[in-house]
Amino acid sequence: MSKSPTPRIRKVNGLVQEIVAEAVAELIDPELGFVTITGVDCSPDLRKAVVYFSPLGTAEERKASGDALERATKRVQAEVARQVRMKFTPVIEFAVDTAVENGMRITRILGEIETEESDQGVTQ
Repeated sequence: MSKSPTPRIRKVNGLVQEIVAEAVAELIDPELGFVTITGVDCSPDLRKAVVYFSPLGTAEERKASGDALERATKRVQAEVARQVRMKFTPVIEFAVDTAVENGMRITRILGEIETEESDQGVTQ
């Protein structure tokens, strides 16, 4: 089990998330699509930052969004370096946030169960 982040790391996570979200919003890449930056996890030494994103669209469009973010990594990292005064700029790595997708899947399954129960006449 991992330790919860310190207040300093939580603050850096929030700041990096804000900067990355702004930088991604300004990117001009037709393959990027609609992407939401959902969170950041910086390593304890603040040298690495995993940026979680949630893309919308088909599987192919989501893959294209991830590829577009990978191409823009250096530009986004440079923007973080420009705006954050730290000894080291965290190396950014993008990762798909599956929490939103998992939540939608759970909601769909619960809806199917509810429909089956109402079809069978089960009451609560």
